[in-house]
Amino acid sequence: MAESKFKLGQTIPAKFVIRDAYGNVVQQATNPTFTKLYLSAACDATTTLETLATVTSDGAPQYSWDGSQYHYNWSTKGLTPGEWRIYANLADNNNTSRYVDICLTK
Repeated sequence: MAESKFKLGQTIPAKFVIRDAYGNVVQQATNPTFTKLYLSAACDATTTLETLATVTSDGAPQYSWDGSQYHYNWSTKGLTPGEWRIYANLADNNNTSRYVDICLTK
């Protein structure tokens, strides 16, 4: 499984796009919600450290819409090193969640 790797304590910009069956970008009636889950202390050994532009963390755990995609600036301060899964919980009839795995390292 491919995952991104970042230094613990950074703010990670999570972004995603929702498309309809025809490939058109769509916006939900309400913003998706953000949740996270700690998976384990071990990360994918093949993952390399990524660098980030400086961003400010969001005050509330909520995605925002910029007209073309959703954004959430996830602060990792105070978290445990290891593998995390961050979810975008969609406001559809199926309660769909999409996720990405992130490795946080010291």
